[in-house]
Amino acid sequence: MTAELDPELLALEGETLTVLAPGGLVVVVEALDDDTYAYPKTANLKRGQSIVLTEPVLRASVNRKGTSWLLDSELDQRDKYGHVRFSLDGWPENEPVMVPGSPEALYQADQERALAWRTKAGPELADALRDIDRRLGRGGTKSTILREDRRSTDRAVADALTQRRLVEAEFRAQAEAAGGAA
Repeated sequence: MTAELDPELLALEGETLTVLAPGGLVVVVEALDDDTYAYPKTANLKRGQSIVLTEPVLRASVNRKGTSWLLDSELDQRDKYGHVRFSLDGWPENEPVMVPGSPEALYQADQERALAWRTKAGPELADALRDIDRRLGRGGTKSTILREDRRSTDRAVADALTQRRLVEAEFRAQAEAAGGAA
């Protein structure tokens, strides 16, 4: 049984949805019949990616109450999610594709920093590095991360050794008690 789509929603067929959400957006591409026990087909879209809205996508966006999240205005999206998740009007002007500090932006920053270190020197290098940090964000230093990981590993090893010594001591005590009773 297929229900009729809202005319306002049906008017979106052929439009392009652009993902603006910092963490991306999962879009159900094709909903399955009610009696099918399987996962629907989905598209995991990253910030900046687009998808053309087809009838199956429109149908899959309708919830039990018969409403679709695709009809949410930017204001509705801000109220529901705290930010705008998608746009049907293309990418907003002056909006960076990468969110500074996001994993994608930090990876891009690392790539750009490596290139700057290879190709620039002196004040030009300092300016390039500042520009990269401003646009893409600045990640933590690797030495701090390694030091923290080493501490937690050292603690885990010490705990395991202590536990092993306790078990061995208990085993010896039981063996001595059993040997003394015989």
